[in-house]
Amino acid sequence: MPKYNVGMVYEPAEKNYIGIKHESLDKDQITAGKFFFYFFHAASARNTVGSEFTLNWASKVMEARFGLSHKFDD
Repeated sequence: MPKYNVGMVYEPAEKNYIGIKHESLDKDQITAGKFFFYFFHAASARNTVGSEFTLNWASKVMEARFGLSHKFDD
């Protein structure tokens, strides 16, 4: 059986995005793998801020990343 990934992105307000994604970790059976939760805000045409939260269901390890994207030149 191949690995599978599934995800969804929702825009509750203009330039605000919420996403969820699941990645399988086992090629032999379908199990709860790794879950991703994303939050992004396109503050302007040049700046975007966001965060990513990850939960590995098997090991119960949680991680978080925060970021800023800035476009310097068109």
